[in-house]
Amino acid sequence: MQILGHLKLQQILESSTNQSLVDVPKMMAKKGLTFPFYLKLGLAISLLSVTVAGGSLSWMYSRTQGSILKDLSEELQAIGLKETAKLTPEDITAISQLSNQIAANSSNNPQLILEGKIAASGTV
Repeated sequence: MQILGHLKLQQILESSTNQSLVDVPKMMAKKGLTFPFYLKLGLAISLLSVTVAGGSLSWMYSRTQGSILKDLSEELQAIGLKETAKLTPEDITAISQLSNQIAANSSNNPQLILEGKIAASGTV
């Protein structure tokens, strides 16, 4: 039984080594699976143009996104500087006190946080 299986395996290997990758077009031609040259050329040009267009759009998107984020960041910084100049010393003191109260009241206890969310939502 093992000898018979070994012989079949050997025949399969020999038949597959006789047909190299170079023979694939010949095998396709025998089965009627050929494509005209103009279709092959058209497909190659289409694939190349889609690849170039996709790469160009990707590059333009990343460049534009970075530019927009940079401009937005600069604008927000300018607004922040203008508005902080309008703060009075009392406003700064009030902000500092509020920040200290938040830090003192904040807790990492999940039970307290959950109770706070339930109380805020109004559900029991």
